[in-house]
Order: sequence, then structure tokens, then C-alpha cells
Amino acid sequence: CTSRQAVQRFARDIAPFRPHLILFSFAFADSLLKLNRETEQWKPNIAHEEVGEAQTDLFNKLASSPASLLYWTTNPVFPEDEIGEGPSEMLRRWARAQEATRDHCLREARQLCIKHNVPTLDLRSRFEVNGVRSAKRWMTDWYMHNDTGAQNIATWFAQHILTSNLLPLK
Repeated sequence: CTSRQAVQRFARDIAPFRPHLILFSFAFADSLLKLNRETEQWKPNIAHEEVGEAQTDLFNKLASSPASLLYWTTNPVFPEDEIGEGPSEMLRRWARAQEATRDHCLREARQLCIKHNVPTLDLRSRFEVNGVRSAKRWMTDWYMHNDTGAQNIATWFAQHILTSNLLPLK
């Protein structure tokens, strides 16, 4: 779901459980440009100019919780892999727009993390530490990680949570 939807769902899906830690990221859903291959047109989940407002609302809602927060960036996306061989100019524009929109969304989120003193786990950088070719070995398709990628993500989360003392010790 998007940041805007997360704000609406907060009272039902988070608050009653009084979590000690909230892991969150809506960067991919906020930045996704849905492509209609027949018309070669795309539509954003949230308009580019509204992403900052939606994310600000989410950060403000999460800040009202006593839980520790951890924002995570998405794994890398490779929209150019989705368009295949011999793409039209419209499909190439969609791939460039998808990357630019996600980068915009991540910049907005990082600024909010700094403003609200929320730690960030940068999964994109960890996937790409050995380059794009290495990162793609951990991917199923242009946006979804595979089992190995998921295992790496779980390890990185556990490591970050433990080393940053984000959960109370009993």
C-alpha cells in the first residue's frame, strides 16, 4: 500500500498492537508507475508532487507512536529489464520515469528520516555493494527480490535491529 493508505490503516493495523518497533517503507508503492502496455501510458500510485505530503503525514502519524522506528529503502529496481527487447520510445520513457520517481520518493523519505531522527536501513546500497550485475542475481524480476535476496534482507534487518538496540532488552 502507499503512505497515504498506511496513515488511514494506522489505527486499525498498528496502534492496537502497541509494537516496540515499527519497520516501514512505502517507497516502492508510493513511486510505482503502473504501465499499460497496450496504450504505452502509465499512471502513478501517488502523483509526483503529492509524495512529500503523503510521506510527511505518515512520518507524523508514526512519530505519535511510542515505538522505535526503522525506515528501509527498497531493493534496487531495474525497470529497463521489464521493457524487453526493442522497446518503443514510450516504454523507454516509462523506465526512466520509474527510476526518477523512485529516486524522488527515496529523497523525500531520507529527508524526513533526518528530520524525525529515524534510522534508515539502506537495502538498495547493500544489494548493489558489488555492482548491478551482482544485485540482479538476488532479483526475480525487475522489482522483486528472489529467495536469496529475501534471506539477505532478513539478515540485514536482524543485524541492524540488534546493533542499533531498537528493541528493548528483557
